[in-house]
Amino acid sequence: MNGSQLNQTNDISINSINVFDLFLFLTISLVATFGNIVVFICYYKFHSLRTVTNVFMLSLSASDLLVALFSIPLTICVFVFNVSFVHKDMYYVGDMMPSIVSIYSLALVAVDRAMVITKPYFHQEKITRKSAWVSVCITWLLMLSYTLAGMAFNDPNGDSAKIFTITVVFVSYGFPVAVMIISYTIMGFVAKKHAKELKSLDRTIVRLRSDRDVLITEDSPNLIKNKVIDELKTENKIQDIKNNTSLQSSGNGHVISGLGSTRHLKRELKAALTLSMILSCFIITWTPFMSLNMIHLANKRFNQVLVKYFKILHYANSALNPILYVILNQRWRKAFTKILCSCNSQNPFRTKSSFNKSSPSFSKRSNDW
Repeated sequence: MNGSQLNQTNDISINSINVFDLFLFLTISLVATFGNIVVFICYYKFHSLRTVTNVFMLSLSASDLLVALFSIPLTICVFVFNVSFVHKDMYYVGDMMPSIVSIYSLALVAVDRAMVITKPYFHQEKITRKSAWVSVCITWLLMLSYTLAGMAFNDPNGDSAKIFTITVVFVSYGFPVAVMIISYTIMGFVAKKHAKELKSLDRTIVRLRSDRDVLITEDSPNLIKNKVIDELKTENKIQDIKNNTSLQSSGNGHVISGLGSTRHLKRELKAALTLSMILSCFIITWTPFMSLNMIHLANKRFNQVLVKYFKILHYANSALNPILYVILNQRWRKAFTKILCSCNSQNPFRTKSSFNKSSPSFSKRSNDW
């Protein structure tokens, strides 16, 4: 990831191992390029996908596309062909910039989902697609500035090498991962609290239905006279509880309020769960390479084989993200299917209206990515 790897690359002749490495790099690059371009087409073509969360997902796809088009080709030149014209600063910027933006895009997604679940009304009123785009632009500018500023300290043989490596690992990995873990932990606590509330609602529903049965079986003339009215009221109360709207029972003064929208929260928690799987994939693919950078602090010599294959592993994350969209999210899966099917029909924009009609309806302000 930094220039020290470039300077320590040994001369390698093209052999069967390098052909295999080249195959891996090119396969990842092609899959990542194709998948992330389709993500852009889906976002442009289907207005139903233009949600706040998907703005951050689009930023992630843009950075993954840069990884496929710039980072991987530069790495092929260095690790497979040992091309000498690739300057360490060129390699540093081309390899580091897209990777950092990709990581911080995932962090933005995590923060967005945490806000949706913990502060839904604030998110609905204040967090718009416009503000999301502003956040994305600021993130890209900050990461570009950080990358360019880091070039001045990227001296593998200087006294600042250790400080540089620690800073890179913290800024590029430690801090954003901590933000993501904290965000998803908060969502986990909300999910636990929500589960308790649902149990309480179930008990309340059972009690109200029991009260209704008592009303029906009583022989009192007054109760019989109002039996139908009481039954309808009880059914309405049960429906209100299921929908989690505010409710006050006139029979015993019991107040049920402040629970929010059950269906909405369930949907958001499900979305958070699927996005946490993308985070898990990111941690699995990135941790080995970042750990290797920290090990380098104690041992100045890099194992070039480990460097190469750990880089292949974290590059693979850029190819896996679009695949995870399709596997984990029904709306992205339908969008991908429509795009690919329409491409087979040689008219990629023919099915716009049919998709909008057949897809589950949700507003542009919907936060369900």
